[in-house]
Amino acid sequence: MHGPVNREASFGSAASTQLSLTNPNRTFGSAIGSRADPSEPFQTERTLSTDCQTTSPPQNSIMTSLSPPRAWSLFALALFFSSCRSEPEPAPLIPPALALRVEHYAGSPLAGPTSLTAGTVDAATLTSAETPLVDCRVLYLEFMPTSALDPLAARTRLIAASRGADPVLSSIVLASGARVGVRAEAEEFMERVNRGQMGRTVELGDPAAAIPAGITAWFEATAEEWIDVPDSGRIQKVVSLHVSSPADASEEPSVLLSVEDMVAPIVRDELEEEARPADEPLVLRRELICLEDRLPLDGQPLVIVFRSPFGDEAGALVAVLSASEPADERRDELLALCLADVGSERTEREAGASKSAEIRTLASAFQALDVARFHRAGLVFLATNTFANLAEDLALSAEDETLAAFVRGVTTDRLELDSAEPVDPGWMLERRAFLFLANLQLEDPPLSPELLGMLLRHAGEVGRYPGLVRDLILRSTSLTAFRAKLIDENRLFLEDSNPGARVRALDWLATMDLAPAEFDPLAGTTERRKALAAARERREAAQLAEKAGDSQ
Repeated sequence: MHGPVNREASFGSAASTQLSLTNPNRTFGSAIGSRADPSEPFQTERTLSTDCQTTSPPQNSIMTSLSPPRAWSLFALALFFSSCRSEPEPAPLIPPALALRVEHYAGSPLAGPTSLTAGTVDAATLTSAETPLVDCRVLYLEFMPTSALDPLAARTRLIAASRGADPVLSSIVLASGARVGVRAEAEEFMERVNRGQMGRTVELGDPAAAIPAGITAWFEATAEEWIDVPDSGRIQKVVSLHVSSPADASEEPSVLLSVEDMVAPIVRDELEEEARPADEPLVLRRELICLEDRLPLDGQPLVIVFRSPFGDEAGALVAVLSASEPADERRDELLALCLADVGSERTEREAGASKSAEIRTLASAFQALDVARFHRAGLVFLATNTFANLAEDLALSAEDETLAAFVRGVTTDRLELDSAEPVDPGWMLERRAFLFLANLQLEDPPLSPELLGMLLRHAGEVGRYPGLVRDLILRSTSLTAFRAKLIDENRLFLEDSNPGARVRALDWLATMDLAPAEFDPLAGTTERRKALAAARERREAAQLAEKAGDSQ
């Protein structure tokens, strides 16, 4: 059995340290000493005096006083063992659940797809050996870079955005903070990503496409999750890149970024901000951003980095575009896919699917009319896409109260779209528009000058007779048939005894290049009838020639 051990050391000129260890479960990093008696427990006490004298340790305790070098060595050893404890591994980086796909369409991103029918595409153009291949590598970054590359807003040619019922907004919101780079700067950025200097990443996919001259490849990432949007139904968030090959194959392809997400409705003034309810629902915003940079044809990359609208707000999506001449084994496959989308080999099934998608889009627009703030925007979209010209003028020019009354009739008529024999949406809208204005003309007070002028613009002299307008509507089964009856009735007004009616009918026919040659509405009866008879003979001869051509 050893006796007590006393050690003293002075750490400086005016202080001393006293350690007493009496804890049997000694650990590193707290107190260091030795036991005088193995049967005695360790206890640790530390006191600091302001002079160089030390107090005597209590009985059966150990007093140790270490020299500075040895104390620091033991302290470093304690730190070493404490640092050896294994840190918990970070949670795996989980990317958003996305579906990647690629499609093709004829036309440019800004002008939109061009409708093509079978046999109208030059197969030689689509299968040209000069057709470039475009790869789109998509990655998910744990964090959005804030300094790498240049801001997207500084390298943008055009911005077009829509939010809720506001059709055009020229500002970047969803893609704010996005970055873009091309050639050397893009390669340098991707080297940093591959080395892990930009944080953890996850590869999402690497779709590819062939883009012949005049064709646009559409790379799209769609969220697998559906979102319930008040007054708009269920939607999926979408991000897409449109890479368009110009008609001149020597020019570099243009690139357009499209982003969709839910945002707060736009606020135009402070009063509207104060009146906004706390639980106001979000609205869908779409942004189209046309890049100033073009995609190099020599294989050097173009990189776009933007904050992910899917899930975690801190994450970012990286799109790496590169174009080059495709290898033979890939070119045949990719050109076949392109040809299937826009070429002469499109099947009836695909055409039917495209038609079904168009019908679903129109049906969604009709449903949007149930919401007052979507009345004008929804009607403009429906009328312009179904060639309902009078309905379009109403949507653009009518006052809110008048427009709401018109929409009530449209929402009633839309039940015919789901009937066993669905009606053409354009005919349904135009029929309702003519009946709506004709009925207003019979009321007291009659139509305002603005609405009457709108009706006369589309119906000619017939528009002055609401009963006749209603009769023509009821006797017509399509928009084409109704317009043909309008033309015939205005031709009859050329024989009217009222000179004003003849002048107005002639002016309306002239706007459609249908005015009879050498007809003077103010000439004598004989001259007018002679000119009308000659015009009638020419129309009949043209109809016979057309029928003969069809039979051959």
